[in-house]
Amino acid sequence: MTKAYEKVAAGWTQWAGAKDAEGKATYVDDPTATCWCAEGAINACYINPIPTMVKLRDHLCMYEGVDKELATHDPTIAINSWNDHPSRTQAEVVGVLRRLDI
Repeated sequence: MTKAYEKVAAGWTQWAGAKDAEGKATYVDDPTATCWCAEGAINACYINPIPTMVKLRDHLCMYEGVDKELATHDPTIAINSWNDHPSRTQAEVVGVLRRLDI
Protein backbone atom coordinates (compact mmCIF):
# COMPACT_ATOMS: atom_id res chain seq x y z
CA MET A 1 0.00 0.00 0.00
CA THR A 2 1.27 3.44 -0.90
CA LYS A 3 1.79 5.80 2.04
CA ALA A 4 0.59 9.41 1.92
CA TYR A 5 4.16 10.68 2.37
CA GLU A 6 5.18 8.73 -0.74
CA LYS A 7 2.47 10.41 -2.80
CA VAL A 8 3.48 13.87 -1.54
CA ALA A 9 7.16 13.09 -2.14
CA ALA A 10 6.29 12.19 -5.75
CA GLY A 11 4.31 15.39 -6.24
CA TRP A 12 2.98 18.07 -3.90
CA THR A 13 0.41 20.79 -4.38
CA GLN A 14 -1.40 23.52 -2.52
CA TRP A 15 -4.97 24.85 -2.80
CA ALA A 16 -6.36 21.55 -4.12
CA GLY A 17 -6.60 17.95 -2.93
CA ALA A 18 -4.85 16.84 -6.11
CA LYS A 19 -3.84 18.18 -9.50
CA ASP A 20 -3.03 16.60 -12.83
CA ALA A 21 0.09 17.15 -14.92
CA GLU A 22 -1.43 20.33 -16.39
CA GLY A 23 -1.99 21.78 -12.92
CA LYS A 24 -5.76 21.37 -13.02
CA ALA A 25 -7.51 20.38 -9.80
CA THR A 26 -8.82 16.82 -9.85
CA TYR A 27 -10.13 14.15 -7.51
CA VAL A 28 -7.55 12.61 -5.19
CA ASP A 29 -8.19 9.14 -6.63
CA ASP A 30 -8.19 10.28 -10.27
CA PRO A 31 -5.63 8.21 -12.22
CA THR A 32 -4.42 11.44 -13.89
CA ALA A 33 -3.47 13.00 -10.52
CA THR A 34 0.24 13.70 -10.31
CA CYS A 35 0.46 15.71 -7.09
CA TRP A 36 -1.43 15.88 -3.80
CA CYS A 37 -1.74 18.08 -0.74
CA ALA A 38 -1.29 16.43 2.67
CA GLU A 39 -5.01 15.86 3.18
CA GLY A 40 -5.53 14.73 -0.42
CA ALA A 41 -2.74 12.17 -0.13
CA ILE A 42 -4.18 10.79 3.11
CA ASN A 43 -7.61 10.53 1.50
CA ALA A 44 -6.20 8.91 -1.64
CA CYS A 45 -4.30 6.30 0.32
CA TYR A 46 -6.67 5.46 3.11
CA ILE A 47 -10.25 6.33 2.17
CA ASN A 48 -10.58 5.39 -1.47
CA PRO A 49 -12.12 3.21 -2.75
CA ILE A 50 -15.37 3.15 -0.74
CA PRO A 51 -14.30 2.94 2.90
CA THR A 52 -15.02 0.20 5.38
CA MET A 53 -15.67 1.05 9.02
CA VAL A 54 -12.16 -0.13 9.92
CA LYS A 55 -10.65 2.13 7.26
CA LEU A 56 -12.73 5.05 8.54
CA ARG A 57 -11.57 4.46 12.12
CA ASP A 58 -7.93 4.22 11.02
CA HIS A 59 -8.38 7.33 8.87
CA LEU A 60 -9.69 9.33 11.82
CA CYS A 61 -6.76 8.13 13.96
CA MET A 62 -4.35 9.34 11.28
CA TYR A 63 -5.93 12.79 11.32
CA GLU A 64 -5.69 12.81 15.10
CA GLY A 65 -1.95 12.11 14.81
CA VAL A 66 -1.50 14.89 12.25
CA ASP A 67 -3.52 17.31 14.39
CA LYS A 68 -1.33 16.55 17.42
CA GLU A 69 1.83 17.05 15.38
CA LEU A 70 0.60 20.37 13.95
CA ALA A 71 -0.59 21.55 17.37
CA THR A 72 3.04 21.68 18.49
CA HIS A 73 3.41 24.58 16.05
CA ASP A 74 -0.07 26.14 16.17
CA PRO A 75 -2.96 24.54 18.08
CA THR A 76 -5.58 26.25 15.91
CA ILE A 77 -4.35 25.22 12.48
CA ALA A 78 -6.08 22.62 10.31
CA ILE A 79 -4.17 20.29 8.03
CA ASN A 80 -5.29 22.02 4.82
CA SER A 81 -4.40 25.49 6.14
CA TRP A 82 -1.02 24.19 7.28
CA ASN A 83 -0.35 22.56 3.89
CA ASP A 84 -1.44 25.68 1.99
CA HIS A 85 0.56 28.21 4.02
CA PRO A 86 2.69 30.28 1.62
CA SER A 87 5.92 29.41 3.43
CA ARG A 88 5.20 25.64 3.55
CA THR A 89 7.51 23.35 1.60
CA GLN A 90 7.09 19.92 0.15
CA ALA A 91 9.90 18.66 2.38
CA GLU A 92 8.05 19.83 5.51
CA VAL A 93 4.85 18.08 4.47
CA VAL A 94 6.67 14.87 3.59
CA GLY A 95 8.57 15.06 6.88
CA VAL A 96 5.45 15.28 9.05
CA LEU A 97 3.67 12.51 7.19
CA ARG A 98 6.79 10.32 7.27
CA ARG A 99 7.31 10.88 11.02
CA LEU A 100 3.73 9.74 11.54
CA ASP A 101 4.26 6.84 9.09
CA ILE A 102 1.16 7.82 7.14
